[in-house]
Amino acid sequence: MKCVLMNQYQSNYEGWIAMGQKRTRPKLQRLQMAKQWIPAYTGTKIVQGYKKKFAVDILTAIRELQELGIQIEPEYIAAVKNSEKHRLLRLHEKKQERIMEQLEIEERYDEMGIWDDVYDGDINDAINIMDNHRVNFENRIGTIKKAGKNHVRVNGTLLQTNKKWSHLKQKQREWIYEISRAAHKSFIEGNNRLPMKAGKKKLIDVIVAKVDERGIWLPSYELERGIGKYIDRLNRKAGLSVDNMSS
Repeated sequence: MKCVLMNQYQSNYEGWIAMGQKRTRPKLQRLQMAKQWIPAYTGTKIVQGYKKKFAVDILTAIRELQELGIQIEPEYIAAVKNSEKHRLLRLHEKKQERIMEQLEIEERYDEMGIWDDVYDGDINDAINIMDNHRVNFENRIGTIKKAGKNHVRVNGTLLQTNKKWSHLKQKQREWIYEISRAAHKSFIEGNNRLPMKAGKKKLIDVIVAKVDERGIWLPSYELERGIGKYIDRLNRKAGLSVDNMSS
């Protein structure tokens, strides 16, 4: 009976591994298995093969292959170390950017006095953030994320803080495109130029105000990004039209 169960376990485990759900084994076990794996390896990139086979990072793969007597060129090792150093540095920088962005937003709302109930532990679906203000939340913002909340109530309306541009109804997007085209045309006629940089930002602010008046909800960063992309398309079309007329 015991042998049957062991064979069944081994079969299930091998099937689990075959599905790609690998786990990192203890080092001693990896080294023992690698002694059989290395002679049978037919590829040309043994470091990458070891990394994938035993689910370890590339530096660990290099160290363990060296322990097993595999010769690896110093230039390759130096290049890998340099690449890993830059990769970790980029990850650290991105993490710091997210932290600073989160702190900036939380401080802004803290100054407005809207976090009092949250900091006191009174977290519920009826948190009224503030009156007549566009909420600029993201999923990861501090206490809302810790509370597992993706919705807040503003002026009696429940708003989804992680709502995307693609979540808008087709009629809503078409209406936003329509007023964007009208505002874009008006800007060109009034300024005799395309809305770029500061002009584009002012144009987006005008369109966002109209969207708010219409009662269409979307977080500011998502709404501004969607409108900004459409304005870029309008700019390209307008630029092509001018070029065709001049030619």
